[in-house]
Amino acid sequence: MEVTGNQVTGTLHYVTNFTGFSGDPELQEGNYLALSFDTEPAADKICVEFVGALTTHGPQELDSDKDICVRITDKNKQYIVMTAYKGGEESRRVIKLDQLVLEPKQE
Repeated sequence: MEVTGNQVTGTLHYVTNFTGFSGDPELQEGNYLALSFDTEPAADKICVEFVGALTTHGPQELDSDKDICVRITDKNKQYIVMTAYKGGEESRRVIKLDQLVLEPKQE
């Protein structure tokens, strides 16, 4: 995977039996994207919202590892909004996923 500007590119392989993503068997296969977020200078807080997911929870504050894993089902409708907070300032970045290649499920 490569992130250039606001665009993620690369190929997401189809994964099966990914129990670490969800306890729901329906969500344990598909194309998953893992990203780690960091800012320069270091932010006091980073929140990420995965827009277009089957269930949307609004912006979620990242814990200390600053990692997320999302299941991509429609790269043209899904995207990530990252908001970094430093002091009283906030910086927002929209990360597009439409250039990803989603490997299909192998039968």
